[in-house]
Amino acid sequence: MTRKAHRRTLTDPLVPISADRLKQARERAGQSARGIAKELGRRGVPAAYQTLTYVEKGQQRRVRRSLFDALVRLLRKPFNRWGYAKWLAGENVAPWGGPTRTHQWAPLVSFTVEADVEELRAVAIRERPARETAEPWHPVHLSGQLGGLYDPGTWRDALLSGPLEITAADAEAAATHGSAFLRVVLRPWIEGRATFLPTARRRLLTALGRLLRARS
Repeated sequence: MTRKAHRRTLTDPLVPISADRLKQARERAGQSARGIAKELGRRGVPAAYQTLTYVEKGQQRRVRRSLFDALVRLLRKPFNRWGYAKWLAGENVAPWGGPTRTHQWAPLVSFTVEADVEELRAVAIRERPARETAEPWHPVHLSGQLGGLYDPGTWRDALLSGPLEITAADAEAAATHGSAFLRVVLRPWIEGRATFLPTARRRLLTALGRLLRARS
């Protein structure tokens, strides 16, 4: 190894990337491998579309860290960067970083989370404009919370022991019904007939604690 190559290995190491997940992420973005490479080039990250093609075909299992990070920045929305990076690398998590056993990512999940984040954030800002820059209402923070809430893996990990495989149908059903439930609960607030309490998180945790301590 030449000295120049050794320096690159240290500063821009090779990192794992999942073939199936890169393809899913690219298709969700509605882009071709050439389109992704062109967009990365516009962002100052040189990338050959052949590299992306080799990865998707399973012929290349690692890419440079700079390329991997650029792909995360380009494709991750509405998910948080940390969780999405772990997912794209092939780790056993959902795109938002929530715990799962075997999770087959379903596009409907991301669309549901994205739609809910957009609507709930708009309602929150309408009620109190200062929330636009508040961390709890930041799109990344909110998508991570809703994604974890809708993820059946979150609940199976807490309640069950054993093989906890999560199929695409499981994930989509949980997201659809979880979103519907949340919208029913928050309907008075969404329609402008109620306000969101500043102490909502503490009150919710207290209510859940009382529920779990209750004896039949």
